[in-house]
Amino acid sequence: VIHHILKIQNDYEVIIMIADLHSLTIPKKEFNYQTKVFEMAALLYGCGLNENCKIYVQSSVSEHLELMNLLSPHITVGKLGDMIQYKDKVEKEGGTGNLALLSYPVLMAADIFLYTEQEKDLVIVGQDQKQHLELATDLANKFNNFYGKELLKLPKSVIPELGAKIMGLKNPEKKMSKSENDYIGLLDTPQTVKEKFKKAKTDSDKNNTIYREISKVEKEMKKLNYSEFKDKVAEIVNEKLGIIQKRYSNYLPKISEILEKNNQYLKNLAKKKITKQESQKNYFFSLLTKIDEEYKNYKCWPRKENVFRLFREISLDKIKVVILGQDPYHLPEVADGLAFSTQKNNYIPASLKNIFLELSQDLNCSPPTKSNLLP
Repeated sequence: VIHHILKIQNDYEVIIMIADLHSLTIPKKEFNYQTKVFEMAALLYGCGLNENCKIYVQSSVSEHLELMNLLSPHITVGKLGDMIQYKDKVEKEGGTGNLALLSYPVLMAADIFLYTEQEKDLVIVGQDQKQHLELATDLANKFNNFYGKELLKLPKSVIPELGAKIMGLKNPEKKMSKSENDYIGLLDTPQTVKEKFKKAKTDSDKNNTIYREISKVEKEMKKLNYSEFKDKVAEIVNEKLGIIQKRYSNYLPKISEILEKNNQYLKNLAKKKITKQESQKNYFFSLLTKIDEEYKNYKCWPRKENVFRLFREISLDKIKVVILGQDPYHLPEVADGLAFSTQKNNYIPASLKNIFLELSQDLNCSPPTKSNLLP
């Protein structure tokens, strides 16, 4: 995949996501995610990507989860349970799966649709993700049909022929895998690389015939036995890795700053996409229209005299903020509002603090302070 991106990085705006949320499908008690994220980003740039390529961290953009939530009602549990990778993972875990693993393809679909705006956009994946791409396409069609508008654009999928699926060293019939310790790491030492290739499985024929279809390689390598051939491959790989590792060392000290900048850039793009999708829905659009009308007259909406049905048991003088919400098990047309009394020194639950801060920004009001609303 990286090899293909290197070819197109000067012609496209390249966005690469470090999928740390996807890595949480199996809980890990002791794992330094930040270190791993920094290393991964530095390695990607080390492979030759230029800084115009926007490498960012998935968990830094909460809109991935928001879009996943919007897509979830349009797919069944049975459909997700039939995914080949899900079945394989469950089998490896002893026959039990979890929600994160089951919903993995929905989050992946959200990853794709969050930034695609037109059909000429490309999404580059490995061969093993083909079924997930088909599911994402199905989800987009259902979502768009439900709302009667093309809210999600279907990008062109690209599965590169070269390197789409790199086979393992121990088992050449299976994909190279870190979990199986069946791979060459980009930070492996020359000696480690050489030892891994020496242990790589070959066929019983002593003559090296694997690459005969590549004429140039055949001419140079056909007289070598497998042991000599492995040494030659290790030499070439180590030469390439040396270049990558040098670039990696240069990027690692400044990678935090680069990621912070990229994270904010993608956050802004994602926020526009989510707002656009939400505002196109009939129930949300009518609400925004009403708020716009009311906002012309006063900062706080709605006015106290307009709030009556839900708050008969509460003194309206004690209400400072009304938050509109919806029971997730209700349809939009039966959604009700929620109100919270915010008297002086009556602290708001921590889970609501971000909601109040976002409201203050959306309504162009001063953020609540300890003297009036919350600490």
